[in-house]
Order: sequence, then C-alpha cells, then structure tokens
Amino acid sequence: MHNTVRRWSARRSYVVLAFILIIIVLVLAGCRSVNRVQEETGPLTAERVADVPGAVVDADSGSATRRAIIGAGAGGVAGSIIGRQMDQQAKEIRQRVAGATVERIGEGIDVTFASELLYDRGADQLLPTGEQNLRDLATTFDRYRDTDLLIVGHTNSASSDINNQALSERRARAVSDFLVTQGVQVGRLHSAGQAGTERFNGTDGGPHANQRIEVAIFASPSYRSELTRQWHAR
Repeated sequence: MHNTVRRWSARRSYVVLAFILIIIVLVLAGCRSVNRVQEETGPLTAERVADVPGAVVDADSGSATRRAIIGAGAGGVAGSIIGRQMDQQAKEIRQRVAGATVERIGEGIDVTFASELLYDRGADQLLPTGEQNLRDLATTFDRYRDTDLLIVGHTNSASSDINNQALSERRARAVSDFLVTQGVQVGRLHSAGQAGTERFNGTDGGPHANQRIEVAIFASPSYRSELTRQWHAR
C-alpha cells in the first residue's frame, strides 16, 4: 500500500514538473516572438538609425529616412489604411510646401528640402524662407496627428567628418525645435545627423550637392497597434 502511494506521488511529481517545463518553454517562445515583431515593425528613432539592415531597402536608397519608413510598416489591412492616409497627406504637402520634394515610400512619406532653402552655407540657423517652408509643412501635421517624424540632416564633403557630423545634427535639431514652436508635439519628433555619408540620389554633384534636410513621416506605434486591434476585434 505504501509503495503504491509512493509510486503515485512520484508520477504526480513528474507530471507537475513536466507541466512547469512546458509553461516555461511557451513563455520563452512568446517573448522571442514579441521581440521579433518589435524588431521588425517598430519605428526607427534617432537612436536606431543604424539598426535597420540595409537589405530591407532597395539598393539605390541607402537612406536613413527610407529605412525609418520601411521599419515602421504595419502591413496587412492596417498598412492599407495608413497608406491611403499617407497618399492624402503627401498630396497636401505638395500643394502647400513649395520648396519640398515629396516622395511616397511604402507606408510613409519622405520630404526633402535643399539646404539652401533652409540655411546659409555652413550655418545652422534657419532662414526666413526655410521657416516659412517648415511652417507650411507643420500645418499638415496638425491634421494628421497619428504620425511620427524622423528629421535627418545631411552636409557636404568640404569639411572634416567631425565638423560635418556636428553640423548635420544641429541642423536637424533646428528643424525639430522650430516644428515644436508650430505646435508639433515633442514626442512625435526624432532628429539625427548623417553628415555626408548618404549621397543625394547616389550622385556626386560636387562638395555641396549633398546638403539637405530629409523628413520621414510614418504612422506612430500607438496608431498602428490601434488599427491592428480594431481589425482583429471585428
């Protein structure tokens, strides 16, 4: 009798132990899955500019703003909804912002300003014409509040790498700071400098041809999550 009880207790202990191990394995697998989804779909902020593999972007681009937009893609039905909204916002930017070059990429928008529209050569203080361009751009952000922005500064190759990097960062921050004065929430804005590492359109048009400011516009993480949740709740 006692032997039977001991054998039954041992079997029960093994069953409980096996159950606990299964739970642990499932939890760890779930964590890995969540991390993988976050890595694949999370937005690219200033701190993560270098984290997105270049392979996810077409070979011609090599652009931090393009990687930001693609890295923030929601895909599926949510991506389709975001894409239609971006079509409308891009159309408004083209109509309102005379100095901007606007390109639709994936589920976002890449807005480019030639440096001479925003700054004097070698300076980081915005020109009046630059402020007006950014003021016009900011009006669209008020109507499309479910977007985040990555502002990237690019400089020329006429100075040292250290000086170019510092200048590109100051110029990007100047744009970000000005947009805040126009009512754009600080939490939506990220800025970064790329110095002269990303040639404009892959061409070499002289030491000053690379100077520009790029603004990547993409759906915020909370908006992507909300769209996905609403779709699955149907």
